[in-house]
Amino acid sequence: MLALLNSISWRHVTRHRLRTALTFFGIALGVAVIVAIAIVNRSLTTSFESTIDQIAGKAVLQVANGESGIAESLYPVIRDTPGIRDAAAAVEGFLPVLGVPGERLYVYGVDFLTDFAIREHQFSQAQFGFDQALDFIANPDSIAVTESFARRLGVPLGARLTLLTSEGQRQFTIRALLKEQGTAKVFGGSFALMDLPAAQRVFGKEGKLDIVDLTLEPGEQIGTVQQRLAQRLKGAAEVERPKKRGEQIELLLTSFRVGLFFVSLIALFVGFFLIYNTVSVSVIQRKREIGTLRCIGMRRSELFRLIVSEALILALVGSIIGALLGWLLARAALVAVGETVGNLFSLVDLIAGNFTVNDLALALGSGVAVALLAALFPAWQAMRVSPLENARQAAWRPAGRQGQARDQRRREAARGVRQAAGDDVRAGGDRREAPDGGVTTPVFP
Repeated sequence: MLALLNSISWRHVTRHRLRTALTFFGIALGVAVIVAIAIVNRSLTTSFESTIDQIAGKAVLQVANGESGIAESLYPVIRDTPGIRDAAAAVEGFLPVLGVPGERLYVYGVDFLTDFAIREHQFSQAQFGFDQALDFIANPDSIAVTESFARRLGVPLGARLTLLTSEGQRQFTIRALLKEQGTAKVFGGSFALMDLPAAQRVFGKEGKLDIVDLTLEPGEQIGTVQQRLAQRLKGAAEVERPKKRGEQIELLLTSFRVGLFFVSLIALFVGFFLIYNTVSVSVIQRKREIGTLRCIGMRRSELFRLIVSEALILALVGSIIGALLGWLLARAALVAVGETVGNLFSLVDLIAGNFTVNDLALALGSGVAVALLAALFPAWQAMRVSPLENARQAAWRPAGRQGQARDQRRREAARGVRQAAGDDVRAGGDRREAPDGGVTTPVFP
């Protein structure tokens, strides 16, 4: 088989370099799209899970009620439930920054006196203790932003920042800068802290809470406290693990992922069409060679394997190159995907995914499977070529130098075929006597 691939298939490839190159790059591009989409989907999931974990901090349970929020009057019920150690209430949301197109600041409104028990907020100032926290709370226009956000917008400590709130345009004073550690790392540093009552007014959520994060007393079982708290709330809110919020956001991304999946299908179809077209045209152009191979003893099964092997080799090399291109394409597409997801659902700081063995397996599996399916029908057509095809096409020969040159190339090809298949002729085939009792001819199935 290797001898035939070298003497027959390689000669055909070198004669039709352009078509082979187009098919090769088509396969590589199709596989690259599939791998890139897989990496981007994995990056989305990892990034959302990381964001949820960073915001949740030490919390092992969360009380929430979707978009409707929790009545603030339920907070004492939650806090005083047996087994609860710390309860930190919060409201959250995104606010556009006036004068900075596309910039949205994630504002997290917390009770500074209770939230530090669950989340560690590191301030840039040398001292930000109890007195500084009281001063921050006493001024309703106080806001704390990250150092990277302040540098990006050129707003130092003490500067004024205008946000678009439910009450219209409101100015806030930056009274603290946050180091990008823990919770402040989310959303690429577009994170801000605000006192809970001020944040409730900003979002128009007076008397409402978005979430209450909980830690438990030592020795308490999470499931037991979760059931106990659910009974006390009587359906007014849901008690769930922080990871559950990540699953809910992932459900919102289902439609986005379905769209990417259909893009993958289109890429697979394009690869299928290119391979099918290349192999089919190759079979048609080589009918005389195939007829020659049949005349000198090549079996149909061997011919089938030859045609399929040509497609698989092309797909294998294209898939390996496509896998590497897919990884590069995924890294380049992360920014655009992050902006799209942010506009449709929620801002997220996408984490670049690494190229894994699973990605290589996906590339090889998809490329080889599509090549195999696309080559089956052309290979079956090649099996149906009659050994007399050589004689039929020899009945007419083009005149002139071009015809002589073509005949010379065919004689050279036939000579190579005879050398490669000589062993098969000597090893197999039944010999039957010709009708005139003279020359005998090998007959192969």
